[in-house]
Amino acid sequence: MEGKCSTTAFNVAEQCRFILEGSRPIFRAKGLRNALLLSVASLLVLSPGVISAAPPPALTFAPIQNLSNDSGLATSPVVASVNNGVHQYVYVAWMDETPGKFTTFFTVSVDGKAFGITREFTGLGGPANPNTSGVQMAASGQYVYLTWKQGKATAYATSSDNGGHFASGLLSSGTAPGQSSASPAGVMTAQAVATNGTSAYFTWSDDETATGNGTIQFVATHDGGAHFTSPVQINTGESGRHRAVEDELAAVGDYVYAVWDSIWFTSSALGGVGSTWQNPLFLKPASCVLPCIGREPMISANGTNVYVTFPMGGAHGVSSYSVEIAVSHNNGKTFAPAMDISGPTLTNTREDQVVSYGMDVYVTSRGTPMGSSTTEQYAYVSTDSGNTFSAPIALASPPLSGPENGIGGLALDHSNGDVYIQWVHGSLSQVYISESVDRGSTWSSAQQVSASVSGVIAMGDPHGGQGPMAAAYGGHVYVVWEDMTTGNGDIYFTST
Repeated sequence: MEGKCSTTAFNVAEQCRFILEGSRPIFRAKGLRNALLLSVASLLVLSPGVISAAPPPALTFAPIQNLSNDSGLATSPVVASVNNGVHQYVYVAWMDETPGKFTTFFTVSVDGKAFGITREFTGLGGPANPNTSGVQMAASGQYVYLTWKQGKATAYATSSDNGGHFASGLLSSGTAPGQSSASPAGVMTAQAVATNGTSAYFTWSDDETATGNGTIQFVATHDGGAHFTSPVQINTGESGRHRAVEDELAAVGDYVYAVWDSIWFTSSALGGVGSTWQNPLFLKPASCVLPCIGREPMISANGTNVYVTFPMGGAHGVSSYSVEIAVSHNNGKTFAPAMDISGPTLTNTREDQVVSYGMDVYVTSRGTPMGSSTTEQYAYVSTDSGNTFSAPIALASPPLSGPENGIGGLALDHSNGDVYIQWVHGSLSQVYISESVDRGSTWSSAQQVSASVSGVIAMGDPHGGQGPMAAAYGGHVYVVWEDMTTGNGDIYFTST
């Protein structure tokens, strides 16, 4: 698993997964900000309803802060934001080896600017695991949920007071409050979490089972983390006989959705309680047979709509990758056949991310134009609930110099509909961001956010985490990254 994206909202946050139901946002006019503008209206094959407007000015960012600033390697940062009408909470978590072994760290800001004390989750057994098993976070209302790999186990931390206090423990060992059994003995990896308030849902891959294929384990809490269900395997039937890693979650109301490679999907209409999971659906096109593979699925949902994206292509470089999306309009009961939205003009379109709100769906990936050696970040936009998509939209025109690094991410501001795409680019890698304020019709010019002198680590790099590296709410965007400027890796933050 190489990356997870984020949306954030009042009372609901999604890591490519957390959903807010409600009416269409009213788009606000933005103040002038000096920068070069990029209009991509001419590049779009627009779905019905896309608003034509001038692209937004550049964003103005506050001074960059070093949140870790310690002697050990700090890596794999994630960020989420929740507004309760009084405070703009911004949460940042990461993995840090300063204590002598990797440990999960957490800090919170109540105004989106200044951060308080840093909390360290200790006493949970072997070292925490950074990178692709690094910390994941979901936030909703006053609740904050974390999960990560701790030794060979899956750990959790829960807060019911906006990150002021936490309870923590292990989910996979059967020792969390309310559990009566553990998951099968093995190595727990690829953790994921989603929330819709007092309920939170956790999955992970157990990759050392008797079958050798791995299982997807599921645990829920329906009282803000006071009690948890025991682990349950959800990759049942035929899906249990295939590779089972790279899991993702989404939650809307009582519905919870799970997806994993290669590409399987299941859902529960009752919050995962008991035997309420549907038989897993196989979403990868039947025409895709080895060496063709589908992997690294991402998921978003709102209302009755569910969106699953994944790159599909040939293993070991046999053929180019395409960006595929499978869409359901009935709470995941059935899906339309997966469709290629990257089209014939791009090659190797990988590292997909997806967010959605109302009828709008945004996908991002990196890709290389046919006949070119330059890899850049692209957006794909639907304004009709995923039935049709725009042509690929290049977010940097002219292209940025140097190589594309790692995985890009999405942040959707549910207070006004603004959407942000962040990615890392360059030989001396830096964080870039592009914004749309008109439902993806136009995008701001690629804007450098970081100021590293030694390079930024992207999501999905050998030392990168799962993200999300950006969150948004109330006209503000919050960005975190791992930066090697101090020589050993620290976690940096800035906001608009």
